[in-house]
Amino acid sequence: MMEPHDSPSEVDLQAIISKAIYGFLIPQACGLSNKPIAPFILKAGTGCRNDIDVSTLQLTADTADATTICTTTCTSTFVSPDGASTLDGNRWNGLIKDDFIVGAVNSWNANGQKNGWPTANPSEASTFDDVFNLGVRTPGYVHIPVCDAETAWYNWFVSDTGKSDYPCTPIPNDRKRDAVALQWSEELEAELQRRC
Repeated sequence: MMEPHDSPSEVDLQAIISKAIYGFLIPQACGLSNKPIAPFILKAGTGCRNDIDVSTLQLTADTADATTICTTTCTSTFVSPDGASTLDGNRWNGLIKDDFIVGAVNSWNANGQKNGWPTANPSEASTFDDVFNLGVRTPGYVHIPVCDAETAWYNWFVSDTGKSDYPCTPIPNDRKRDAVALQWSEELEAELQRRC
């Protein structure tokens, strides 16, 4: 983070702008995928612990290891289409998966823990300052929906994949009793792989 009195060099500005552009475009590109599983942030509903049973999150251990971080006091996971492994800090001007998770969770929290937040307004001085200091973690910058496993599972099997908050589209009140999250099994994993 730069101090307010520091003036970034042209190289620093180029890096900040490039990272911001990649941070905005990568989720947009993922949303254009022809695969039925869109990127989203899985809100685990657990505290930050190392002893979490990932099967309760409907994830394999390998997926959880590659995509899970602790944001503030909750565990969150980035569920992404192909390419998540490139968010390792070596490409995309240093972006990592944590940037997208924290950015989406910050946006979700700033919107009252609801999806569908407005895009950060670049004409506002506070947005410029936030992007300069927080990068893609600025509220309103990353548009990746956030939800729990039950909501995602429900939407994978019954919802319109074209919705902007898919698979985190809220479950209709009259369907909540039918939306019990399915137990993870090899058959379900194979079905999801087949759909991809």
